[in-house]
This record gives sequence, C-alpha cells and structure tokens, in this order.
Amino acid sequence: MPYVVGLPSAETFEAAERGEVVLAGCVLSEPMPDWACPRCGTPLG
Repeated sequence: MPYVVGLPSAETFEAAERGEVVLAGCVLSEPMPDWACPRCGTPLG
C-alpha cells in the first residue's frame, strides 16, 4: 500500500479512509519508505 508523506489533500484523506494509502505525516527520515503494510501501517522498503 502506498506510504504518503506530507500534507495530504482531501482526496488523499479519502483514500486513507478507504484503506488505499497510509498517511505518514510531515516528518521526513532517510531512507524514505515507499510502501506500508496494509494491515498495520508499518513502513516498508
């Protein structure tokens, strides 16, 4: 499931509510993950 970083748009909030993306917040770390576990939201890869 995509891991979205930064301030989400209204569409991104709706996608998160549907379980299509995981919202990561605005704090960046290196390396930045691209995906998250759909079950628990743990960042992957």
